[in-house]
Amino acid sequence: MALNPSRFAIQPRIVAGGVAGFCLALLAGLMPSIASANDDYPLRDRYKDVPLISIEQLRESLNDVTVVDVRSAFEHSVLRIDGALNASVGDHRFPILIKEMRDSTGKPLVLYCNGHTCEKSYQAGRLAHHAGLTDTRIYDGGIDDWAHAYPELTQLLGKPLTSVDRLISKEKLAQHTLTPEEFAKIVPSAVVVDIRTPLERAGLGLFVGRERPVLLDNARRLDRMIERAREGGKPLLVYDNTGREVPWLQYYLEEQGLTDYWFMKGGARAFFEYLQGGG
Repeated sequence: MALNPSRFAIQPRIVAGGVAGFCLALLAGLMPSIASANDDYPLRDRYKDVPLISIEQLRESLNDVTVVDVRSAFEHSVLRIDGALNASVGDHRFPILIKEMRDSTGKPLVLYCNGHTCEKSYQAGRLAHHAGLTDTRIYDGGIDDWAHAYPELTQLLGKPLTSVDRLISKEKLAQHTLTPEEFAKIVPSAVVVDIRTPLERAGLGLFVGRERPVLLDNARRLDRMIERAREGGKPLLVYDNTGREVPWLQYYLEEQGLTDYWFMKGGARAFFEYLQGGG
């Protein structure tokens, strides 16, 4: 099944109910959430100015807020909180988009990304407050925590998740992950895809002449690369900047029935470190 580009579009949603329930739940437990910075949330100390909401508070107030996924459109299309809108924090129009969402729904915003070590939601929260949306809160547990806690309120590839058994485990990801050295050895006989953003790539590919840059949001180009690997009987090699984007692609590759695909552990940064070490 091909990726549906319409999945990537922002789908406005008007949520029933008022803000009273949200405010009461927020006041009941907001301070403990802000004060609970620890090793599980290493970025909280850096963003003490960003108000938080816990997973329990978000669940209780779900009908009284507008939930916004600030990751890429591709990540949003793969796994998201049910009913969440999408506005990528990397989009230069982000402040405008979330203002429009706030005005459209009349609900306070709750922003989220991948969670715990993902900085996007914190950055988005800061941008929202600078834009005057001071009732915006951040759910920094992220989509992974949410999917495990509330699979019935999670969408996987456009369908209800229903069970955590459908989530790809870290062990499954590790089975398709190679070290930079192992990855490089297969390159000559493989279809190689660089999914870094133009800013991350900065015009510098790792395997010049043997790879193709593909933005994950470019559904048609991504599908062509998958078919090229399948038709040629070649492994599909994919790398990103730090190894954090490829897990979302794995869901799609698995849905396509592809088995001979491999990711680079640590992404391009790890490869450069490998080269500096004399690899």
